[in-house]
Amino acid sequence: MDTFNLGVSFPLPLWNRNGGNIKAAQASLQQFEFALGKVRTQAKADVANAEVEYGEADSRLHRYQEQIRPKATQVRESVAFAYEKGGASLVDLLDAERTDNDVRLAAAQALSDTASAVADLKAARTVLSEAELRSNK
Repeated sequence: MDTFNLGVSFPLPLWNRNGGNIKAAQASLQQFEFALGKVRTQAKADVANAEVEYGEADSRLHRYQEQIRPKATQVRESVAFAYEKGGASLVDLLDAERTDNDVRLAAAQALSDTASAVADLKAARTVLSEAELRSNK
Protein backbone atom coordinates (compact mmCIF):
# COMPACT_ATOMS: atom_id res chain seq x y z
CA MET A 1 0.00 0.00 0.00
CA ASP A 2 1.43 3.15 -1.16
CA THR A 3 -1.01 5.53 0.46
CA PHE A 4 -0.12 8.61 2.38
CA ASN A 5 -2.72 10.58 4.35
CA LEU A 6 -2.10 14.11 5.51
CA GLY A 7 -4.59 15.95 7.70
CA VAL A 8 -4.62 19.66 8.51
CA SER A 9 -6.99 21.14 11.05
CA PHE A 10 -7.67 24.75 11.92
CA PRO A 11 -10.60 26.32 13.73
CA LEU A 12 -13.10 28.32 11.78
CA PRO A 13 -14.70 30.94 14.01
CA LEU A 14 -18.10 30.69 12.43
CA TRP A 15 -20.09 30.63 15.66
CA ASN A 16 -17.50 32.04 18.02
CA ARG A 17 -17.66 35.84 17.86
CA ASN A 18 -15.34 36.46 20.86
CA GLY A 19 -18.39 37.12 23.03
CA GLY A 20 -16.50 36.46 26.26
CA ASN A 21 -13.72 38.88 25.41
CA ILE A 22 -16.20 41.52 24.32
CA LYS A 23 -18.20 41.20 27.55
CA ALA A 24 -15.01 41.36 29.60
CA ALA A 25 -13.98 44.52 27.76
CA GLN A 26 -17.42 46.05 28.31
CA ALA A 27 -17.23 45.22 32.02
CA SER A 28 -13.79 46.84 32.23
CA LEU A 29 -15.11 49.90 30.43
CA GLN A 30 -17.99 50.20 32.89
CA GLN A 31 -15.57 49.89 35.83
CA PHE A 32 -13.37 52.65 34.40
CA GLU A 33 -16.37 54.89 33.74
CA PHE A 34 -17.52 54.35 37.33
CA ALA A 35 -14.03 55.13 38.64
CA LEU A 36 -13.88 58.27 36.46
CA GLY A 37 -17.25 59.40 37.79
CA LYS A 38 -16.04 58.83 41.33
CA VAL A 39 -12.89 60.90 40.72
CA ARG A 40 -14.93 63.71 39.13
CA THR A 41 -17.34 63.73 42.07
CA GLN A 42 -14.45 63.85 44.53
CA ALA A 43 -12.84 66.70 42.59
CA LYS A 44 -16.12 68.65 42.67
CA ALA A 45 -16.40 68.04 46.41
CA ASP A 46 -12.82 69.29 46.85
CA VAL A 47 -13.66 72.46 44.91
CA ALA A 48 -16.81 73.02 46.99
CA ASN A 49 -14.88 72.54 50.25
CA ALA A 50 -12.14 74.89 49.08
CA GLU A 51 -14.74 77.53 48.16
CA VAL A 52 -16.32 77.28 51.61
CA GLU A 53 -12.94 77.52 53.35
CA TYR A 54 -12.01 80.53 51.24
CA GLY A 55 -15.32 82.24 52.00
CA GLU A 56 -14.86 81.74 55.74
CA ALA A 57 -11.24 82.88 55.71
CA ASP A 58 -12.05 85.93 53.60
CA SER A 59 -14.95 86.87 55.86
CA ARG A 60 -12.75 86.53 58.96
CA LEU A 61 -10.03 88.66 57.34
CA HIS A 62 -12.48 91.44 56.46
CA ARG A 63 -13.91 91.39 59.99
CA TYR A 64 -10.42 91.85 61.44
CA GLN A 65 -9.44 94.54 58.94
CA GLU A 66 -12.64 96.56 59.06
CA GLN A 67 -13.97 96.11 62.60
CA ILE A 68 -11.78 94.44 65.19
CA ARG A 69 -8.35 95.88 64.41
CA PRO A 70 -9.49 99.56 64.14
CA LYS A 71 -11.39 99.26 67.42
CA ALA A 72 -8.42 97.67 69.21
CA THR A 73 -6.15 100.44 67.92
CA GLN A 74 -8.66 103.08 69.01
CA VAL A 75 -8.90 101.57 72.50
CA ARG A 76 -5.09 101.42 72.82
CA GLU A 77 -4.79 105.06 71.75
CA SER A 78 -7.54 106.13 74.17
CA VAL A 79 -5.91 104.31 77.07
CA ALA A 80 -2.50 105.77 76.13
CA PHE A 81 -4.00 109.27 76.10
CA ALA A 82 -5.70 108.62 79.45
CA TYR A 83 -2.42 107.28 80.86
CA GLU A 84 -0.56 110.41 79.74
CA LYS A 85 -3.17 112.57 81.50
CA GLY A 86 -3.14 110.41 84.61
CA GLY A 87 -6.56 108.88 84.06
CA ALA A 88 -5.37 105.28 83.52
CA SER A 89 -2.87 103.05 85.23
CA LEU A 90 0.21 101.48 83.67
CA VAL A 91 -1.50 98.08 83.92
CA ASP A 92 -4.41 99.40 81.85
CA LEU A 93 -2.01 100.74 79.23
CA LEU A 94 -0.04 97.49 79.05
CA ASP A 95 -3.24 95.46 78.84
CA ALA A 96 -4.54 97.62 75.97
CA GLU A 97 -1.22 97.29 74.13
CA ARG A 98 -1.16 93.53 74.65
CA THR A 99 -4.72 93.22 73.35
CA ASP A 100 -3.86 95.36 70.33
CA ASN A 101 -0.83 93.16 69.61
CA ASP A 102 -2.96 90.02 69.93
CA VAL A 103 -5.46 91.47 67.46
CA ARG A 104 -2.67 92.32 65.02
CA LEU A 105 -1.35 88.77 65.23
CA ALA A 106 -4.83 87.35 64.71
CA ALA A 107 -5.31 89.62 61.70
CA ALA A 108 -1.99 88.42 60.25
CA GLN A 109 -3.09 84.82 60.82
CA ALA A 110 -6.40 85.56 59.07
CA LEU A 111 -4.46 86.98 56.12
CA SER A 112 -2.29 83.86 56.03
CA ASP A 113 -5.35 81.60 56.21
CA THR A 114 -6.95 83.50 53.34
CA ALA A 115 -3.84 83.17 51.19
CA SER A 116 -3.69 79.46 51.94
CA ALA A 117 -7.38 79.05 51.10
CA VAL A 118 -6.86 80.85 47.78
CA ALA A 119 -4.00 78.49 46.91
CA ASP A 120 -6.10 75.45 47.86
CA LEU A 121 -9.00 76.72 45.77
CA LYS A 122 -6.79 77.30 42.73
CA ALA A 123 -5.29 73.83 43.12
CA ALA A 124 -8.71 72.22 43.41
CA ARG A 125 -10.00 74.08 40.36
CA THR A 126 -7.09 72.98 38.17
CA VAL A 127 -8.30 69.38 38.40
CA LEU A 128 -11.55 70.13 36.59
CA SER A 129 -12.09 72.53 33.74
CA GLU A 130 -14.53 75.40 34.20
CA ALA A 131 -16.89 73.78 31.66
CA GLU A 132 -17.02 70.60 33.75
CA LEU A 133 -17.70 72.59 36.90
CA ARG A 134 -20.55 74.54 35.29
CA SER A 135 -22.15 71.60 33.50
CA ASN A 136 -22.51 69.38 36.56
CA LYS A 137 -23.53 71.83 39.28
